[in-house]
Amino acid sequence: MGLLRPYCKEYARKGASQKKLIRPDNTAVIRPDNTAIIRPDNTAIIRPDNTVVIRPDNTAVIRPDNTAVIRPNNTAIIRPDNTVVIRPDNTAIIRPDNTVVIRPDNTAVIRPDNTAIIRPDNTAVIRPNNTAIIRPDNTAVIRPDNTAIIRPDNTAVIRPDNTAIIRPDNTAVIRPDNTAVIRPNNTAVIRPDNTVVM
Repeated sequence: MGLLRPYCKEYARKGASQKKLIRPDNTAVIRPDNTAIIRPDNTAIIRPDNTVVIRPDNTAVIRPDNTAVIRPNNTAIIRPDNTVVIRPDNTAIIRPDNTVVIRPDNTAVIRPDNTAIIRPDNTAVIRPNNTAIIRPDNTAVIRPDNTAIIRPDNTAVIRPDNTAIIRPDNTAVIRPDNTAVIRPNNTAVIRPDNTVVM
């Protein structure tokens, strides 16, 4: 952007050596190096290094290192390392390590280790170890050790030791000791001592 240096009596009096720039409304914004950048609405935002980045709506967002990233709607979200990731709708979700994972609908689910697993419907189920198992209907059942066994109908039965035995009709009977005996007709009767009568 060029510098606006309108000629006027005051400018002539001061002399070019002072590099004082006058705005149309006869006011001036002067930088330490005696230069000024003026916006169409006759205002200026100046950075510590004496430079300015101007947005179409005549505003600027400045980062600590004196640079700016501008989004189409003239707003910016800035990360601690002075970088920015912008989504199509001009919003961003930022992780502690300053990276972002974005879903098609412009939203993100972030895990503690700063990664995300996204399902087709743009949702995610996250386990403590930051992994996810997703079923065809976009749901997941997670065991305490962060694993899951999924049945054909997208349901799961989980035992305390985190294992499951599944019957053809997609059901399971589990004994207190975490074992199961399944009968041909896919049913089981379990006794208190954890034995089964078929």
